[in-house]
Amino acid sequence: MLKLRLKVIMQNQKLCWALSRPLKYMGLSIDEW
Repeated sequence: MLKLRLKVIMQNQKLCWALSRPLKYMGLSIDEW
């Protein structure tokens, strides 16, 4: 059970990383406007 939970957390972390990068770039480009 614990391993499965850790696996889900790792996947969520990867998803957050994948989403945060484009959001950061969007935020930077919006700041430039």
